[in-house]
Amino acid sequence: GVVIRNCINSAAVYADTNSAGILGYNPKQSNKQILDENGDVIDTVTVIVTTTVTDCVNSGNISSLETSGGIVGYARATVINCTNNGEITSTAGAGGIAADAHATLESCVNNGKVNGSLYSGGIASLGETTVSRSVNRAQVTSADGVAAGLVAGGKTEITYSYNTGDVNGEMFAGGLVASILVPWMSKKF
Repeated sequence: GVVIRNCINSAAVYADTNSAGILGYNPKQSNKQILDENGDVIDTVTVIVTTTVTDCVNSGNISSLETSGGIVGYARATVINCTNNGEITSTAGAGGIAADAHATLESCVNNGKVNGSLYSGGIASLGETTVSRSVNRAQVTSADGVAAGLVAGGKTEITYSYNTGDVNGEMFAGGLVASILVPWMSKKF
């Protein structure tokens, strides 16, 4: 896997699809073709791609039309001891630490406002996430969907984490979790 350690972003970041302060896009899996000696495909293997992001800080404002995360955007990742101080904005999903992710998030802090039209989370917007020893201290808003202090929606396990930021959601809102099942979730993990 890939390791990103002790990095800082203080610049604004924008992308049409996936944006983040540290890692914007990391495909959760990749298909690799196995070729014979003539170059013909004899098999296809699925490889799970993992990334570890530790001790990183984002202070830049992050925005996109799809998913925006303070540390990681659309990713399979383990994120440890990372802090977001920038404002996170998206017309779809926004997360203070992670956006649309299959992630383990440990000892992370979000201090930046989170604004997503469909799903907004102080720590993660949606996906399959494990959150431990993490805190959101900023306002979380979803203009048309769900908002939560920690995780907006998806399959989630949360331990020893808390929220002190105000939460405002159009459809559902939760101090910690807004919805276990997000009906319009189209991406599969």
